Parts: sequence; C-alpha cells; structure tokens
Amino acid sequence: MTLLDLLRLIKRNIKLVIALPVICVLFAVAWSMFTQGSYTATASFVTNGDLALAQGLAAKEASSHSNAEMQVSCSSVSASKQIVIKATGSNSSACIEAANNVANSTVRQYKEASNNIIATVSEASYAVSNSSSVLKVALLAILVGLFLAVCFVVFIDGIKAPIRSREDIESSSKLPVLGNVPSSDGGERLLANLQFCHGTRPSTVAVVPIGVAMTAPVVARELAGALERSDVRVKLVKGSPHANKFQVSVPEDAAIVVSCEPLEAGMGAAYIAHGADVTVLCASEWADSRRQLVSVVRELGLAKAKIIGVAYLPEEKKPREPRRAKAPEGE
Repeated sequence: MTLLDLLRLIKRNIKLVIALPVICVLFAVAWSMFTQGSYTATASFVTNGDLALAQGLAAKEASSHSNAEMQVSCSSVSASKQIVIKATGSNSSACIEAANNVANSTVRQYKEASNNIIATVSEASYAVSNSSSVLKVALLAILVGLFLAVCFVVFIDGIKAPIRSREDIESSSKLPVLGNVPSSDGGERLLANLQFCHGTRPSTVAVVPIGVAMTAPVVARELAGALERSDVRVKLVKGSPHANKFQVSVPEDAAIVVSCEPLEAGMGAAYIAHGADVTVLCASEWADSRRQLVSVVRELGLAKAKIIGVAYLPEEKKPREPRRAKAPEGE
C-alpha cells in the first residue's frame, strides 16, 4: 500500500478516523477527572554526622508513617550528605505533614544519638501533583485514537482487499482494463478496445459483474450505445441468474448485449458467458474486491468463457462548484 492509497483509505473512512480519537478523548478526560490524583511532598535534612545512621533512622520513621493511603520513602545523597524524604498520597496536606513529621522526628532521634551532630531540616511547603494535565491527557488520547483508527481501517482494508485502481485489476486478474465507465466518450473507447482484443466486432457480448449487480446494466447500456452509434442494431437483454443455456442467431449488422446477474445470484452468468462471443467483467472501485475478481475469473474459466477484459467503474466524485466570476466594476 502506497502513501496515496493510505490517504485515500483514510479519506473514505474519515468519519471513523475522526470519531475514534474523539471517543478516546472523552474517555480519557472523564477518567482523569473522576480518578483520584496523587501528590508528592518532599522534605530533607543535611547532616555532618554518620549518613548511614541517619538513613536508617529515616527509613524506620518512613515505614511507621506509611499506610494504605500514604507511601513514605527516603533516600540519601552522599555528595551533599543529605537525606531526602518523600511522601506520596491522595491528600496533598497529609503528604506535606507526613514528610515534615518524618524529617523532624528523624533529626530529633539523630541528635539524641550524638550531641555533636548538626542537622538542618528543609520542610516541605507544598506537594507536587503526579497527575497529567487535562490538556496532556487529551493530546495523548488524540494520538492514540488516530493510531488505532488508522490501524483499524488498514486491517479492514487488508481483509476486504478492495479494488482501488486499474492496476489492482490488471495485477489480480491478468486481464486488460478496456475502459472506464461511465466515460465522456459514451463507451467509444470501451467498444474500440473490446474489438481490438477480439479482432472483430462480436455479435454477442456477456456483461458480468464481479460483485455489485448494478454495474452490469451501466456497462451494458454504455456498450450498447456505442454500438448503435456505429450503425449496429443492438438488442439489450437482461440475463437470468438461473439460465442454463445461451444460443442465439444474430445477423451480421446486429449485436446482442446481455446484462448478467452476479454469479452469487446463480450460475446463469456462466452459461451466458459460455455461449457469448466475448465476456466483459465489471469491477467497481472500492465496492468490489480483488478476491471477488479472481474468483469470478476462475469460475468463468471453467465455463470456457472468452473473457476479453474488464470495464472499470471508478468511484463517483462530487463535482467541484465552479468559481463565480467577479462582477465587472461600474464605470
């Protein structure tokens, strides 16, 4: 899949690509608002005495102040001979109080152990929130939602394997694309390429859709119109999905174009294609899949049908509104 294919795929599924990030944002913001946040308060003290003893006393005090709602820990910084106490919990005031209590209690016990010790306490005056801001949560949710949406549409595209271009048809079926339908030339190119591939003008043409049933009548009408403009008497026939034979006698100046039903509706298309001079398949962009195309080619191959090529029906694009010309300025 090329980058252009990916962009087209995203454009086709733009509602999902937009909706999934929005849903992720709503869930993430709701979760952040209703989930209780946590805070961390930090107190410390510096000593000129035994750092290991100070840390041992601090660890004992931290353990005694820890509970289900509060976690108190301590660490040491050898270079500055500093003991750092951190208290984490859901209540910021309780965290500040716990960190300061542990620091002051440790220093008091530390000084009682040795009169020559000097310890300076830096009490916690505030607690830092550990929760991300709503903006950060929303931005992260958007990125996650976009990633999930793109992965999902690519996964679904891989399963469906839709026809995205003429190249998909040619690479999957090894058949030529005779032309686009509808076309500005009214099927002239389609008819010309059909005759070039067949060698002469066929008397009977079976038009078989590979999936979407409505594509066959569109191609059949365009082909019939091109034949009529070539001074050929044309009879447009709707093929039965349950036909079991197709044998007709056609005058030299006439032609019969049969619009068939998909093979999924019945084997009538196979019988008609077997008896027709040539068979034209119809492939609709995005609506039909490469697997369907391969399956139909294989099925009609068993019927000994002479598949001459494929008529390609691109996805209809909305015409752009022409720009309005500026009104001439008055003299």
